Amino acid sequence: MTVFLADISSYEHGLSIADLHDCAGILAKCSEGTYYSDADYDGWRRQTATLGKIFVAYDFVKDNETADAQAAWIADHIVDKTLPLMLDVETEGTSKPNFGQVVALIKACRARGLRPKLVYLPYWYWQQIGSPDMSVLNTLGVGLISSSYPNLTIAAAGQVYAADGGDKGNGWNSYGGVAPMLWQFSDRILDGGKAMDMNAYRGTAAQLATFLGSAAQTPTTTDPGDAMGTIPATIGQKWPEIAADFPANGQFDNDTALIYGDAGARAAALYAKQARDAVNALAAKIQQPPAVDVKALAAALQPLLTTGATADQIATAVMHHLSAATANG
Repeated sequence: MTVFLADISSYEHGLSIADLHDCAGILAKCSEGTYYSDADYDGWRRQTATLGKIFVAYDFVKDNETADAQAAWIADHIVDKTLPLMLDVETEGTSKPNFGQVVALIKACRARGLRPKLVYLPYWYWQQIGSPDMSVLNTLGVGLISSSYPNLTIAAAGQVYAADGGDKGNGWNSYGGVAPMLWQFSDRILDGGKAMDMNAYRGTAAQLATFLGSAAQTPTTTDPGDAMGTIPATIGQKWPEIAADFPANGQFDNDTALIYGDAGARAAALYAKQARDAVNALAAKIQQPPAVDVKALAAALQPLLTTGATADQIATAVMHHLSAATANG
């Protein structure tokens, strides 16, 4: 069995992970050098976690930064250090990282608690940097990703992969003493309404997840307003009066992230009940005017009517009587 993983960055801005029908997982750009972090990264991380798919963060390696500085930058932006990490190694402008710098960055990342598990270093780039021996990747437990795009058709992943040779395609050929674990076989796969880079893995999603040391990621939050995961059913069960506002298995988001967990839910429920009771009591008092003692009111007005008091005097007496009744009520 072969599964596919999309390689995405801000170039695919607006992409919904739920719309990717051919992907068992995502490789999402997190950072570059020591100066850039992808604004779409964390949103895609949370979406992928909700869907239970494999998620790999990746960093675009630069040759003009120290390994430790780049590792520190990755650690500051990956959000979850337990995520598997891919290093994207290729040329851009004047930057041309060598293989020694790649190994140094792998070690620097591990020293900071990160988990580098994949290196994208295609055959064409390997040749440009002198065709080094890369067998140390096997020792380090880091998988190699190759790239070769023999078929330029914009189509579905399975169709293009088969046209490129499938499981026997040239992208699986070893180089530098390493057999590729993934093959990026096209940069023009159509899925989710976008044309994107796509990688193949010859095995099941579970087998790849085992190698990466990743399962379905648990959603986390970087600040109180971010998505915080699913709403537990216990909220509606314990406090039916707020069940409609917090549906079981719904998503906490910027509007509903007022509570998280049982203790917060209890506090919110009690507060809501107290507020509702106070409002109901006030409404009942407004809707039910105080009882008026008609005989007492008549007795109070009799002297005024007899002596021919003015309308203002009579009105004042009536209001005073009603005010006293309200206070007593």
